[in-house]
Amino acid sequence: MIDAVNAQAEASAKIKACGQQISPAIYADLKAFYAPLQLKPPVDSALVERDLVYGPHPRHRLNLFAPAKRRVRCDGVLVFVHGGGFVSGDKDEAPGAFFDNVGHWAVSHGMIGVTINYRLAPEHGWPAGSDDVGAAVDWVRQKVARYGGNPERVVLMGHSAGATHVAGFMADTQRSTMVAGCICVSGIYDLRVVPVNPAYFGADAALYPERSPLAGLARAPAPLLILVTEYDPAAIQRHAVNLCAARLEAVSTLPHFAQLSGHNHFSSILHLNSADFTLSDELLKFTARLW
Repeated sequence: MIDAVNAQAEASAKIKACGQQISPAIYADLKAFYAPLQLKPPVDSALVERDLVYGPHPRHRLNLFAPAKRRVRCDGVLVFVHGGGFVSGDKDEAPGAFFDNVGHWAVSHGMIGVTINYRLAPEHGWPAGSDDVGAAVDWVRQKVARYGGNPERVVLMGHSAGATHVAGFMADTQRSTMVAGCICVSGIYDLRVVPVNPAYFGADAALYPERSPLAGLARAPAPLLILVTEYDPAAIQRHAVNLCAARLEAVSTLPHFAQLSGHNHFSSILHLNSADFTLSDELLKFTARLW
């Protein structure tokens, strides 16, 4: 049996030692560390359907997690969009662990969980990621009732590049009305903040103002939860601050905001569904306000 207290202490030391660094080696190390800490759902507690098709491209696939005993209504539907620097990442990042952890967490809290893939740069640049998020949300709204979900209670959540794609979807006022709430974790929203990844946004900086989701996301009618971590790079934290300021300017109130203490850019999502409830507590507080 894993000692949760010792594991948490080890995680804190490991994350603190990394500081604000982001690298494939750090990500791989943290995935290996958090995988065995995932809370295993009771046997046969969840119905999991994988690689459901929501569009024509091979990356247009999603996994759906629902209570095995169908309810008339679940409390909500959490649609999660992974990160990967716009050029990589997968809903089955570590089979059986990531990002199944998001789906299983949702089911354990009375929700349906959905994890999606989307087209990647450089083959598919702006706005492909946000368009794919829209297609996936549309699929969920059409199909989720058969699993006991409420299409009017879809909450969209993205991490890193996935948060940027979510932001791009939400920046379109008509599309953003399709969801009851939006959660962005450590994303990029303001293309005035450098560096900007040209693989997705293109090399012509003159196009960046119109491709920046900041202003549209700030005006989105749905409630927003903006999250960063204690050890996110300074640029990522600046994106969150700029978004909060833009939201205040646009609608005269700040979005819901939290800093995930003791976590970094990767552990923010990897620790979900473990005995560390840092992210879980914020998600539950936010979703409780939505219905």
